[in-house]
Amino acid sequence: HLDSVTNGTERTPRVPEIVSVVPDRILDTRPDSAVNFTGSKPAAGSTLTVPVAGVGSARVPDDAKAVYLNVTAARTETRGYITVFPCDEDRPEASSFNPDPIRTTAGLIPAVLDADGNVCIYTNSSTDLIVDVNAFVPSTSDYTPVVPERLFDSRQSTPIAAGSETVIDVTGVGSADLADDTKAVAVAVTSLRTDANGYVTIYSCDDDAPTASNLNTSVGERRANLTTTAVSGDGTICVFSNRSTDLLVDLVGAFPASSAYVPTTPERLLDTRASSRVNYTGAKPIAGQIIELQVRGAGTDVPRDAGTVVLNVTGLQADGRGFVAAFPCGEPRPTTSNLNLTGLTTAAMVVAKFGDNDRVCIYTGPSAHVLVDIMGHSP
Repeated sequence: HLDSVTNGTERTPRVPEIVSVVPDRILDTRPDSAVNFTGSKPAAGSTLTVPVAGVGSARVPDDAKAVYLNVTAARTETRGYITVFPCDEDRPEASSFNPDPIRTTAGLIPAVLDADGNVCIYTNSSTDLIVDVNAFVPSTSDYTPVVPERLFDSRQSTPIAAGSETVIDVTGVGSADLADDTKAVAVAVTSLRTDANGYVTIYSCDDDAPTASNLNTSVGERRANLTTTAVSGDGTICVFSNRSTDLLVDLVGAFPASSAYVPTTPERLLDTRASSRVNYTGAKPIAGQIIELQVRGAGTDVPRDAGTVVLNVTGLQADGRGFVAAFPCGEPRPTTSNLNLTGLTTAAMVVAKFGDNDRVCIYTGPSAHVLVDIMGHSP
């Protein structure tokens, strides 16, 4: 039977907001790539058109509202920024993440497809690009992708004070003008000019600051990550930083009240540090180890009909350079990655598909500590 009708579209509780897939690489400009070499290294100031719909094993449909892409920049020549946008629209001012000549950087990006099923990637510095499909938003979803819009920029006033909470309005503001009853938002958060290494947590102002984190700040580095968070009753989200830093917050999407997506208060599911006081769950993984993470049945009580989970994965104290990959247990480990380990504490949002026995598998190339926080789930 029909449980509700939304915008003329019949919906049931099992209509997915996000369809996660086994991660699939659709672009790799590195000439020594053994996976999917697709062209030469992009020049500074260039825009690359990347076919997405119908490509590879992910089979993103032509009418998808958006696609979640993990974009990696490697062998970057100078510091800069990357912007992902639909090719039939003007390039927005907001950036998706920041490449770095010293290390490989990556970011999960909810990108809107153009009419031909492509996305465009602009880079203002010459860099190799690797693009993996993690999930897509079907046409039946209530999720609303928006042209990236800046909600907050502390550079216009004063840096965020260490240990402070900042309240940011997200409904009824800017060109997006989100409805007052918006359930959750997707935001890109960037830190810069940090006075000490630390962390940033984004959460609903209706809740206390959780023990989980979304972004790791670093002195002399510009760090960015995507996150989803519930919107409080007064249309705000809260940001806590344990160090003084400048912060930029860009709105990239919204889940309205009718959405089946369930944002949760961030909760730590995995922490391999023996010194952890939150949820120590085992020894530091050895190189090449796969952790089978039980997601359903945690404190957030993920329901049986959930098919996709949104996680924040952090890697730290790595014994060498390498990567972390999340994938459904029971499937072969894909050739894709979610997080690059470069000697710094680095976090990345992951949209993951449930695998065998309600588990998500986490692979780490070198030995490294791994932290996993749950942020939400979808049918």
